[in-house]
Parts: sequence; structure tokens; C-alpha cells
Amino acid sequence: MTAIFREASLDDADCLTRLRMDFLKEDYPDLSEAEILRLSENVLSYIRANLGDSLRIFVAEKDAEIVSTVFLLLEKKPANPSFPTGLTGTILNVYTKPECRGQGFASALVERAIQAGRTSNLSYIDLHATEAGYPIYRKLGFTDYQSRCVPMRLDLLADTGIPRGESK
Repeated sequence: MTAIFREASLDDADCLTRLRMDFLKEDYPDLSEAEILRLSENVLSYIRANLGDSLRIFVAEKDAEIVSTVFLLLEKKPANPSFPTGLTGTILNVYTKPECRGQGFASALVERAIQAGRTSNLSYIDLHATEAGYPIYRKLGFTDYQSRCVPMRLDLLADTGIPRGESK
């Protein structure tokens, strides 16, 4: 694997948005072009507003092209025994272009995100593992966990008519 690993900058925002859309198209294969356009505009705006603050993105470049990404979201909240520093992280958008998979890019980027979490004094890093990613995350030290609380969600967009893709 000959690659350059680095943290993304605002100069990468358009490319990162395209790769995020590629990730979402794989995860939500029924997305319409209108949904992709709407999401793309939202993602680009989000990256521009948050990169370097509550969002850090790690990339792998091969032949001067970004081929793999890992997003690390940083969250500040009131400390409690589960997160005594009041800082937590979430890894998402672990994505490698199909032709570059199996070369260790995702693992190397997740390791960089973990290190960034340590230096940022995060209490923990969460993620939601796909079947394909699960072995990678286990190897890097992530464990399954059960909360004494039941995860719940209120869908505030349910009655708005905003279309949603169905996860596979």
C-alpha cells in the first residue's frame, strides 16, 4: 500500500462531499437524484462549517486522489461517569472506493481517528459497524456494548414529506 495519509482541509470539501455521496448511494441504493443533490448541498455546507472544529476527517490518497475517508465527530456535553471528560466522539463515513478496498486504508485511517481522539481527551469513541467493517473495528479495540438505557428516537421529519432512502 503506497499512500499518503493526512487530515483533510477545506480544499478537500468538494471531493469529500462526492465520496460521502458515494458512501450513501451504497448504503441507500434507492436514493433519487433529487435526494442526492439535496444531501450533497447539506453535506458540503456542513463540512465547510465544521471541519477543523467539531469535525475532523482523515483521508488516504493514492496517486494524488483521495480514495478513503474516516469522519470523526467531536461532541462536548456535561460530564458524567460514562464520559468524565465531557468529550466524546463518533466515527462515521468509513469509506474506501471499491477498487481500493482490502488494502488497509480504512484500518489506517480509523487508527488515526483513534489517536486524534486520545489527544483530544475524548472519553470514548462510538460507531455503528456494518457487517463488512465489524472485524476491522474489533481488531482495533472496539467492543460491543449494552447500555442500561434503551436507545430511542423521535423522527421530527416523519410528517414533513421530506423523502428518505431506506437503509439496506
